[in-house]
Amino acid sequence: MNCVRALVVTLSLTCLPTLAYSHGGGIDYNGCHTNSKTGEYHCHGGGGETSGGGISYAGKKVYSNYEEVFKSKPKAVKYDSVEDKESIRSAFPKDEVCKVKLKLVLDGDIILVTYKGKDYKIRLYGIDCPEGDQKYGFQASKALFDHLESKEITIEPKDYEDYGLIIGIVYADDMNANERMIKDGLAWQYKSHCNEIFCDEWSAYEEEARESGEGLWKSSEAQAPWEWRKARRTSK
Repeated sequence: MNCVRALVVTLSLTCLPTLAYSHGGGIDYNGCHTNSKTGEYHCHGGGGETSGGGISYAGKKVYSNYEEVFKSKPKAVKYDSVEDKESIRSAFPKDEVCKVKLKLVLDGDIILVTYKGKDYKIRLYGIDCPEGDQKYGFQASKALFDHLESKEITIEPKDYEDYGLIIGIVYADDMNANERMIKDGLAWQYKSHCNEIFCDEWSAYEEEARESGEGLWKSSEAQAPWEWRKARRTSK
């Protein structure tokens, strides 16, 4: 059996993609800027710069732009046939905790895992984090990286989307990472996509984070990711 109630797996090397708008002079809201002499975009404040154009957390390189990451990371396989979708549901039964090998943290609410020799994207159920090039997108991605790094990881599937995207709860050891991102003030409780009994509790955690100014709630201009995505679509 590959999916049981308490199986865990050790986290492997993860790489974190980021993207932010660059400024002349000081750093931007992601703690990054462009070197006026070399034109190199890099970031500060996480664990020190590396000479390769990225930054390092816990001794692991974290890439500082999407182009570099997309060249280096494996592509997630798209499973879009009826047979493929059924095989995913069979491999990842709802509400059963499955062991996976974590490959990448793609952003604050999506990770890439390997399972039975195939790559799958897992979206964290019931939350929505800032997009990679949205304000606080970098911080959300880094926070998820920090929570998952060097932990034992399990996935509890809750739903499925097209192209093989599995929506579930991610556990790092005994910590619910979905819930933790809300408490950190780096995720919204995704009201239109959170229908479990615990969702009301998550909403209360969001309100507590908002009131205490955690994470993105330090800013009076925090914009929900779904509103940001809609604005981007209508502006094109």
